[in-house]
Amino acid sequence: MRAKGFTLIELLVVISVIIFLSAILLPNFRSADRQAGFRRSAAKLVQDLRGAEESSMSVKSSKQCSQGVEGYALNFNSGDNYYSFRVKCKGEGGFKQIDDFYFEKGVKIKDITVDGSSLVSTYVYFSPPDPSVFIFKSGGSGTVATIALSLINNSSQTKNIQINKAGLIYAE
Repeated sequence: MRAKGFTLIELLVVISVIIFLSAILLPNFRSADRQAGFRRSAAKLVQDLRGAEESSMSVKSSKQCSQGVEGYALNFNSGDNYYSFRVKCKGEGGFKQIDDFYFEKGVKIKDITVDGSSLVSTYVYFSPPDPSVFIFKSGGSGTVATIALSLINNSSQTKNIQINKAGLIYAE
């Protein structure tokens, strides 16, 4: 009479099949996770640009400014894995740091172009009440800025976020 249950051979075959499938699927899962993080980083950048624009439209106050706010800006540097949110206070020169926003792991700013010219860094500044949009470049203000994001380990894969002087923000 045979006992009910699995033999050792049957268990080893099932475990081998599970290990084999895991070895095939795990690299694809990691790649999909990086791609999702890449898309989330681009969407968050667009969201933060719109948030700075909305803060400027509402002339939202800031605890960094005792005399009121002149406008809000995002600062971008090529090669960085973050960008900075800043405020310009009335009666004070320059911008004050509010926060740094980091991209998800493995994402960086690949390139910044303003009016077709590649730059190392730029500010996108929103001035109330309309808001007016200023895209800083050396020698003045530009009309269109493109911030190209890429994966650190695969720079051929990019997402471009564009903003123009009229305040239109979109991701390609």
